[in-house]
Amino acid sequence: MSLKLINNDSFYGFRSRRSINGVVHQKYYSLKKNGKKIVGKEKEAIRKEALAYDKELEQKQKEHKRQRESEFKHLRNSWNNTGVRGIQIINKSYSKHGKNYTSLCFSVSCVSRLVNKPVATSISIDEHGYKKAWEKAVGYLAKHKNIEDYDYLIDRFPKFLEKHL
Repeated sequence: MSLKLINNDSFYGFRSRRSINGVVHQKYYSLKKNGKKIVGKEKEAIRKEALAYDKELEQKQKEHKRQRESEFKHLRNSWNNTGVRGIQIINKSYSKHGKNYTSLCFSVSCVSRLVNKPVATSISIDEHGYKKAWEKAVGYLAKHKNIEDYDYLIDRFPKFLEKHL
């Protein structure tokens, strides 16, 4: 659930926020009326409204995830699925607060010329969006491979992802 009660000097109320395809959707629900805090049934009604909006966003998020996973299912075992050696698109699994999640990411791994050992990282597409995540992944690879002018690598954005821009 991404519903949060915010209680500070500038705002008192609920906020519902979720990221769908790298775009943050959020809505605020004030719990103040005529300068006074709302309590009781009115507060509960506003909470239910905020919760309903959060459920709506959750459904959109899950639908987008299902669609994206079916699109990229064929890439799971591909050796070089982006066209740039050292960068792959993967579904990364991780655990947070006892729950398991998956996130679509660009995985970058190479032998670094800076530190003379293998390095790896993953850049979340959900967090940055397709284009920005690609630029960060290529930048990371170029930094560790000592490539100064890497615009040609950025231009090699995978064709099968262009429909998501």
